Amino acid sequence: MDKKSPGFIEKHGLWTHTQSEQASELRRRIEREPLQFVRMAWPDPHGASRAKAVALPAFLGALSDGYNINVATTTLDSANARTFSSFTRGGGMGLDEMTGSPNLTIVPDPSTFRVLPWAPGIGWVLCDEYFNSGVPFHFSPRQILRKQLRRLHERGMSYVVGLEVEWYLLRFAEEHLTDEHVGMPGVRGRPIKTFPAGHGDPGQCRRPRFRHEPAADDGGRNGPMSWAMRTEPQLDALVPTTRWRLRETTWPPLSLNGFEEVSLDRRSRTRYTSG
Repeated sequence: MDKKSPGFIEKHGLWTHTQSEQASELRRRIEREPLQFVRMAWPDPHGASRAKAVALPAFLGALSDGYNINVATTTLDSANARTFSSFTRGGGMGLDEMTGSPNLTIVPDPSTFRVLPWAPGIGWVLCDEYFNSGVPFHFSPRQILRKQLRRLHERGMSYVVGLEVEWYLLRFAEEHLTDEHVGMPGVRGRPIKTFPAGHGDPGQCRRPRFRHEPAADDGGRNGPMSWAMRTEPQLDALVPTTRWRLRETTWPPLSLNGFEEVSLDRRSRTRYTSG
């Protein structure tokens, strides 16, 4: 019997010894757990997660040969509009290897495998992108990071990352998607309308930004707690929890020369001028 030829991963030496051992354990784990699909995910150049949901036989095959994908996610902007002439020589980038909009091979990193707690029966794994020649895809954020880490290591340096994750929970203001929402290749679809998440930040939306400074405690001589603020109707709804004085920090200066300190019960007002 002929010896089985090496798969894409082994042929190009894309895994470390540790990753190979993790892949073997992952195969055994998949046999034990009631999984249905695995989402093979990779970041696009904008940092957005792209993914293919594959059945278990396809994923087990990907642990040897990787999984074939189209290069399109690297030639679109963050709204999925085409930004390069992909089917011209050089792919519109002046790079011979991008001619003809080539397919890529994504290789799962077994150390990142998780079962999604919010999606029973669904696994998730991060992948690295390669040309079909085994050369790392140079627009892959993970490949770029890996390259920079090697450069830092050569200089005796390390890299520390702190993430600030922000998200918004919105309610749809339209009941159905239409053709204008979907768009077409190279044409952006219209984003679906949503209701505002809140009444807005009084320090934004064409109003100046302020720096908050605690006002000196006057021992209650001037009555209840108060806000120092511009006298705009939109700001009257603010309910303060402490005494503050706000100072303008933007340019150009306001036409109003100074601020008014407005007490919570509206009984007293004190004018503050810039002089």
